[in-house]
Amino acid sequence: MSSGNEMKVVQAQAQIQLQQKSVAISVILTFLFGGLGLLYASITWGLICLVIDGILLAITIFTAGFGAVLYVPFRVLLIILAIVMVGRHNKRLLNNTFKST
Repeated sequence: MSSGNEMKVVQAQAQIQLQQKSVAISVILTFLFGGLGLLYASITWGLICLVIDGILLAITIFTAGFGAVLYVPFRVLLIILAIVMVGRHNKRLLNNTFKST
């Protein structure tokens, strides 16, 4: 005999669908916005590079452009880092081994 007060256990599953990131968008954002654009590729590296990018930009401004010797190569390095980070993200998605970073 069953009473009307029985509890039914409902099991809900959340499904998160992760999408691949675009290398082209990552390169464009990083080229235009430096460390801020790198946030698209990797939040951790984006925050780190955003701070470094700001420091190098300040040095460039306060030294009347002489800091560009460091700033320009750093921006190129950011673009390379963006490509690598998007590639890693997409590879983890394909291998189904995504870990939040």
